[in-house]
Amino acid sequence: MSDEIDYARGVAEAVLDRLGDLAPPWRVLAVERHRESQAPPSGLAAPDSLVVAIGRDEGDEASVRVYFSLDVPRDQAVAVTAAQIQDHAIEETGGAPLPPCPGHRHPMSARAVDGLAGWVCPRDVAHHREPIVPHRA
Repeated sequence: MSDEIDYARGVAEAVLDRLGDLAPPWRVLAVERHRESQAPPSGLAAPDSLVVAIGRDEGDEASVRVYFSLDVPRDQAVAVTAAQIQDHAIEETGGAPLPPCPGHRHPMSARAVDGLAGWVCPRDVAHHREPIVPHRA
């Protein structure tokens, strides 16, 4: 379980890093196993998932929670988690394009494409595509 928690934390940190300078100054506050007593918004938490808390500081009233599913292929779990963080950040900023699509005015979209989770141009995947979790040597 520790490896899964570490991986989900790494995903959330990579997403927060990539959102850019216009994003809220959030950090990962905690990652823990989802408990049935925690009622997520409809459809966001799979029965076997982790809850990732993101905010400015511990006890932050404005912190948000996203879900990393352990019941789906990892590329899908990464893309869905990234999209949840992105949605909260865009809402927090009043609509800033986070992360910005190079050369366009819209944000990139988090998608699982060909088995890899990536940030892609929502109009043309060939225009721009990059991994959500950068490869680390």
